[in-house]
Amino acid sequence: MKVIFGPINSRRFKKSLGIDLSPNEKCCNFDCLYCELGKAKIKHKNEANLSVEYIISELKKALDIHKDLDYISISANGEPTLYPNLKELILEINKIKKNAKSLILSNASTIFDENIQKALLELDAVKLSLDSVNEKVFRKIDRSNINLSKIIQGIINFSNIYKGELVLECLVLEGINDNKEDFIALNEILKNIKASRLDLGTIDRPSDYDVKAVSFEKLQELASLLTNINVNIISRTINEKIYDDLLKTLELRPLSEDEISINDKELLKELLEKNIVKLAKINDINFYKLNK
Repeated sequence: MKVIFGPINSRRFKKSLGIDLSPNEKCCNFDCLYCELGKAKIKHKNEANLSVEYIISELKKALDIHKDLDYISISANGEPTLYPNLKELILEINKIKKNAKSLILSNASTIFDENIQKALLELDAVKLSLDSVNEKVFRKIDRSNINLSKIIQGIINFSNIYKGELVLECLVLEGINDNKEDFIALNEILKNIKASRLDLGTIDRPSDYDVKAVSFEKLQELASLLTNINVNIISRTINEKIYDDLLKTLELRPLSEDEISINDKELLKELLEKNIVKLAKINDINFYKLNK
């Protein structure tokens, strides 16, 4: 039973070691149209019976091998907040994580639960999904009967008490949640949520359902409507395009730090590590230049 996986190198969460709290079967209270894990019966309880002691024992073994981690990510073959001993697990992870940050990747389905909130407060970073603020659209995408207004209010309440890095995620599907009206409504809700950024993406892996990705240009258009939060556009194809565009710009002229978007900053870190670009200080201002 493999509960530890990775490390995975991610543009969003860098070098991350994962903990799977339901390694043998999908355990989720959503049945999302875009889920790469496939169709499965909705569950509201994690019955994997993994003890905190066992998980921590396996994590310690992995930490002896893998060094210089950015994050230790609590996820699942489904929804990790369904794990019954979540707070105890998080507290034990925090004791041994060293310089890594503790993170959970959640669909936000339980965020209105005060006990879940208390557990997540102990984490360095929390990622919550919010695919739509329209009840009808939400039910069509996430295929759950959980009340959307409770989820939204839960996210708002949690964001007001949480001191760590709160990241929202919205995955866009063609013809379902890709209209301007829904994103204008989402932007209004975001006024009340204190989050560091929203990751906006589309599908790039096969799903059991007949759904389609939206274009890079469509994501850019929708991102422009979200004025109440920093938006990070996420996609393999999109990141390749941003990468090419960034290099073309740097060939023409250096870019100051103030000119760099969130997307570009993540890519520039990679380019610096690969020695493709360098950082130069001109008149006390940092500029990124191609390392020719």
